[in-house]
Amino acid sequence: MRLLCVRWLPAALACASLALAGCSPSPDQTATPVVIVVTATPSGPSPVPSDTPRPTDTPRPTDTAVPTDTPRPTDTPIPPTPTPIQARQLSVGRTNHYRGLDVTVDQVNLARTIAGATGEGDRDVLLGVQLTVHNPNSGSVDFCSWRFADSLRVERADGSAFSGQKTAGDLFNECPTDFLPGLTSTGWLLYDLKEDQPLEPLKLVMGTSNETLAPIPFTGPQQELTTRTWAAEHNTGPVNGLIWSTSGGSIGVSIPNKQANPDQEFIALKIRITNTLPNEVDLPGTTQDILRLRTDSGVLLDPSEQINPLLPDHGPYIEPNTERDGLYAWQVPAGQQNPTFVIQVDKSGGTTSVPIGPLPPQATS
Repeated sequence: MRLLCVRWLPAALACASLALAGCSPSPDQTATPVVIVVTATPSGPSPVPSDTPRPTDTPRPTDTAVPTDTPRPTDTPIPPTPTPIQARQLSVGRTNHYRGLDVTVDQVNLARTIAGATGEGDRDVLLGVQLTVHNPNSGSVDFCSWRFADSLRVERADGSAFSGQKTAGDLFNECPTDFLPGLTSTGWLLYDLKEDQPLEPLKLVMGTSNETLAPIPFTGPQQELTTRTWAAEHNTGPVNGLIWSTSGGSIGVSIPNKQANPDQEFIALKIRITNTLPNEVDLPGTTQDILRLRTDSGVLLDPSEQINPLLPDHGPYIEPNTERDGLYAWQVPAGQQNPTFVIQVDKSGGTTSVPIGPLPPQATS
């Protein structure tokens, strides 16, 4: 860098300055302008004085923690996606007896839709038990579909029952009605499930708390209720022109319209009345009123059920030279051996009787 400086100096000073340069001032010169040219060579950056410290970065406080992400609580796991329940079917084909009807479990299904019904929730399935009911008797059986359904349940292996039972099919369409002799009808019991269910340990149970239960396990040992039969001819001989006869019968817990109480059973007795006279004979009352059964302990019982009435088409009399057959049942303590059939033969209360046994013993387990 060049710096030009011009200044007026006194003559002596100017001369002195010029003398150094080999010149002399004029005599008349009182002041001479002097031009000073200064040339500067640029150098590197000016050093920072060592006694002035350079500012440094302010350190971050060590006691202030940097916030981190809040962790997800470990006790709230994300639920897994439920596995769809697989549809399947189990063939059963087993029968038991309830109120005089033969009830068969044909099959049990697990599916989204059964008999036109569908599981309620998006992932729900139906447990469906298909039943076939048959009347093997010579007479009709009183039947009401909703009462019948109320006495049915499907149980798990631990004895707990499925809830929310629904029905489908012809079997459960009418109430009341007569289940005619030889009639067969089919229907479904349905239960809505939200989780998978093994089918093999389940069973159908028929009966209320005051009835002998009739179970149908879907697998494993069967538990069919059995009926014992016997044949034995007995009669009273003529009494007022009438002969009362018995010829055996059956013993079991299931008769038309009724199921025996626990630890009891029905004796169903075949009865015949014969009028040996050429004229009509009146009875002292209806057959329900005049026929009794005396148990081994001496208790006199009224009939529990007229399965086939002796006089179904008219009042308490019998036509000349006529035989009438009937079937009557009494509920008795289980294990009777020699009960007695008792008949009232006049309006004053006179009776006659006839043995009906010996009866077959109960089966031992």
